[in-house]
Amino acid sequence: MKNFTKFLVCAAIVAYALVSCTKMGIDPEPEPPKEPVIEITVPEVTVPDVGTGSATASFTTSQKWTIETSDSKARPTWFDANPKSGGPGKATLTIKINEANTSYDDRSAYIRIRSGSQTALITVSQKKKDAILVSKDRFYIAPTGDNFTVKVKSNVSYQVIIPEPSAQWISRPASKGLVSKDEVFAVAAGSMDGNREGMVVFTDGTLKDTVRVYQSQLNGIILSTKTKNIDERGQAFDVELRTNVEYNITFADGTWLHPIQSKATRVDRQHFVADENTSYSNRTMKVIFTDKNSKLADTLIVNQAQKDALILSQKTVDVNSQGGAVDVELRSNIEYDILMPTGATWLTKVDSRALTTYHHLFQVAAYTGTDSRSAQVIFKDKKSQLADTLTVLQGPKGTLIISPRTQNLDETAHTVNVELQRNIQYDIVMPENAQWVRQISSRALVTEKLSFAVDANPTHDNREAQIVVKSRTLPIVSDTLTIHQVQKNALILSNGNITVTEKGGAIDVELRTNIEYDILMPTGATWLTKVDSRALTTYHHLFQVAAYTGTDSRSAQVIFKDKKSQLADTLTVLQGPKGTLIISPRTQNLDETAHTVNVELQRNIQYDIVMPENAQWVRQISSRALVTEKLSFAVDANPTHDNREAQIVVKSLTFPIVSDTLTIRQVQKNALILTKRNITVTEKGGAVDVELRSNIEYDILMP
Repeated sequence: MKNFTKFLVCAAIVAYALVSCTKMGIDPEPEPPKEPVIEITVPEVTVPDVGTGSATASFTTSQKWTIETSDSKARPTWFDANPKSGGPGKATLTIKINEANTSYDDRSAYIRIRSGSQTALITVSQKKKDAILVSKDRFYIAPTGDNFTVKVKSNVSYQVIIPEPSAQWISRPASKGLVSKDEVFAVAAGSMDGNREGMVVFTDGTLKDTVRVYQSQLNGIILSTKTKNIDERGQAFDVELRTNVEYNITFADGTWLHPIQSKATRVDRQHFVADENTSYSNRTMKVIFTDKNSKLADTLIVNQAQKDALILSQKTVDVNSQGGAVDVELRSNIEYDILMPTGATWLTKVDSRALTTYHHLFQVAAYTGTDSRSAQVIFKDKKSQLADTLTVLQGPKGTLIISPRTQNLDETAHTVNVELQRNIQYDIVMPENAQWVRQISSRALVTEKLSFAVDANPTHDNREAQIVVKSRTLPIVSDTLTIHQVQKNALILSNGNITVTEKGGAIDVELRTNIEYDILMPTGATWLTKVDSRALTTYHHLFQVAAYTGTDSRSAQVIFKDKKSQLADTLTVLQGPKGTLIISPRTQNLDETAHTVNVELQRNIQYDIVMPENAQWVRQISSRALVTEKLSFAVDANPTHDNREAQIVVKSLTFPIVSDTLTIRQVQKNALILTKRNITVTEKGGAVDVELRSNIEYDILMP
C-alpha cells in the first residue's frame, strides 16, 4: 500500500512537470523540414576522346548531398567524379577522365545528385576518337533574339551555310575579336506565329555537321482595328484581334461600354455592347487589352456620335387678339429648315438681328519647326467692314539634337565633345553597364556643349555605350550619342626569350593576336630560319540533323577524306528517339465517392510527377522507380456540393518541352436539404412555406 501511494505521488509530480514545461514553452512544436533545393550551374559537360584530363561541374544545394554515376546500365569506368558527398551551399565536382574513347561513337553517362527527396542530373559526354568536336549542337534562344557561339575543331577547310528559311532570322556577323575558331551567329527577334527551329551547317561540299537553333515565340496582342466609330444608338459590335497570350480587358474614360459574356467566346474575337448616347456631345472610351503575365498591351478607341436634336424651349405659344412678335428658342446640333404652314398668311417668319451664338472648329496641324508660329483668323461681315480677329499661337516642337551622334574611337583614353541644339530643358541618362564613360562637368540650363571622358580600352574586344539626352517635360523627345571604341590591338608571345643549346633545333613559338601581322627575320642571321608548320589546324563544321519521330536510335557516318590521298577519318552521328511521355487515359471522370485511379504510362525517358498544389484531395499512392509504367493515385470522397477538378503533370527530367497531363474530374456530393423537417399547423389549416436546398433535379411525392 505504501509503494502504491509513492507511485501515485511520483506520477502526479511527473504530470505537473510536463504541464509546466508545456506552458513555459520548453518543448515547442518543431518546424516542418523544408524541401531541399538543387540548382545546377553546368547541366552538360563534354570532354574529348583522350584518356586523360579533367573537367568541372558546379551546383548548389540547400541540404546535404551525395552523387553516383550511371550510364543507365552500370557504373561507368571511363570517368569518375569527386567529391562523392558534401554539405549545403555551392559545390564543384571534378570529373576525371580515366579511359580514351576508342570507338567511333560518342558516349555519355550521368552524374545523379541526391539531396533529401530531390534528384538532379549532370550529363557527361565523351567524343569519339578523332571526331569533329562541336561544343554544342543545340541552342535555345529567347523570343527577343540573341547571339550564340559554336566552337568547332577540324583539320579540313570548310564553309558555313545557313539554309532557307533559317537564313531569314539567323545571320553570321563579322567578328573583330582575337583570332579563334569560334563561330558567332545572331538570331533575330521571334515571330508571333509560334516557336521556330533553324539550322546552321558547316560543310566542305561533301562532309557536314549541323547545329540546331530553337527559338520560342514572340508574344503579342494586335487589334485588327485601333478605332471603332459607332452612332448614338445602343448597339453591340465585335473586335478581332491576333494574340498568343492570355489577356485581361480593362475600360478607361467612361462606363457606357460593356463586354458581352458568352460561353462560346473565341480568344481572337471579343464582343462589346455600347449604351445609347443620350447626350448631345460625342464621347470616347478606351478598351485596353493587357497580357496577364507582362506589360504587353494594345488599345481600342471607341468613338460614339452624339444624339442629334432639335429642341424647342416652348412648344405652344398663346397670342392675344392684338398679335405681336413671338420669340422661340431652339437648341440644335444639326443643320435645319423652318417649314411654315400652308395657308396661314397671318403667321410670318421675322429675320432676327439679335446676336446669335455660332461654334467654329479649326484644325491645327502638327509642327516640326524650332520657333513659335502664329496665324490670324478674321471674322468679317459680308456686307460691311465689321470684323473681329482670332490669333492662334503654336509653340515649337521640343527639340534635342546631338551633333555628331556617333563617336568612333581607338583604344586609348579620350575626351568626347558634342554639340547640343535644343529649345527645352533636358536630362542626361548615362548607361549603367558602361562605367568607362563619364560626364566631365555638370551643365546649366543654357549649356550647348557636352563633354564626356572615355577610359582607355584594356580589353581585346570592341565596346559600345549609348548616352541618352531626354526632355524633362516631353517624354517622346530625346536624342542618343553612341560611342564606339575599338579593341586594344595585341601581339602577345607566350615566351619572349628562348635559349637554345649549341646543337640547335626547332623552336615552337605561340602568338596570340587580333590583327594581321608580318614576321620580320633579322638581317644577317642566316642561322635562324622560319619553318612552315604542317601541324593540325582546328576547323569548325556544322551539320544539320533533322527532327526524329521514331522510337529507336539511329546513326549515320560522315567521312572526312584528304583530297589528294586515302587519308580519312569518320564522324558517327547518333540520334536518340523522340522523348515520349503518354498517359492513358488522360481524363478520369469520377463520382463523389473515394477512388483509386490507375493509369498507364508509355515513356522512353526519365520523368517527374507534379501534383497540383490546390488539390490536396488527390495523392500518389506509391513512389515509382525509373522503370515504373503504371501510376496510381488515391482520390478522397467529395464532401462538397460542387464539382472539382485536378491536373497531374508527368514531365521529363531532361526535356523541358516533353510532358503529359492527367485530368481528374469528380462530381459533387448530391444533396436534398430541408431547412425545416417538422411543421405543426393549427386546426384552421393554411399555407406552409418550405425551403429546400438542392443541386439535383427532384420530384415531390405527395402522400
